[in-house]
Amino acid sequence: MCVFVVVKKKFERMSADLDKACADFRHFTLEEEDKWKPIKEANGVKVHSRPSEGSSLNISRGVVKVKAPLQKCLDLAMDPDRRTTWDNVCKESRKISEPGENRVLVYMQSQAKWPAAARDFIIDMYVKKYEDGSVVAYGKSPEKDDVPQVKNIVRGKCMNSGYIFVPNADDTETTVTFVMQLDLCGSIPNFLVNMAMVDEPLCLARFRDAVEGSLKK
Repeated sequence: MCVFVVVKKKFERMSADLDKACADFRHFTLEEEDKWKPIKEANGVKVHSRPSEGSSLNISRGVVKVKAPLQKCLDLAMDPDRRTTWDNVCKESRKISEPGENRVLVYMQSQAKWPAAARDFIIDMYVKKYEDGSVVAYGKSPEKDDVPQVKNIVRGKCMNSGYIFVPNADDTETTVTFVMQLDLCGSIPNFLVNMAMVDEPLCLARFRDAVEGSLKK
């Protein structure tokens, strides 16, 4: 079997795995509403939480409506260079590479915030568009990465995280759902991580303001 055929089959298998991951992510985010517990609501953002099967780390979810077309929301979410403009916890964000179609590998470093010192993450983001007009941007840390670790920064893991964008009928408003499950690694008890993650989706208010503000320029 020639090298081209081997690479092609490997790429097709990887794409199928990513498509399934997006479908699973979409299902547990939008179609298992009974498993999400309402936690708080502030600045138009509704925050929910749910346990994760096989892990003591909960999954946090934020939902906000943005008065803008879906593509505008997707563009901001998938632009690592602009992440710090709307996410207060993010200290640094940049693109590492584009390992495949509709994929981007991102480096992110967080601010030090209780209960953890600064952390960094390598996140493989994959975008999948659906026939109903919705879009999933699914992110997860790769099993292995060759990005050098920063001195005195613990590398965390991103698990079951990302965005779902659902436009209204005329694509003038988009419901943005942001899901986050992080393992901060190090010696922090998971119950403290769960407490800290509850407030993270509230950054969607700044995300909404940034997108809507860009339409007025």
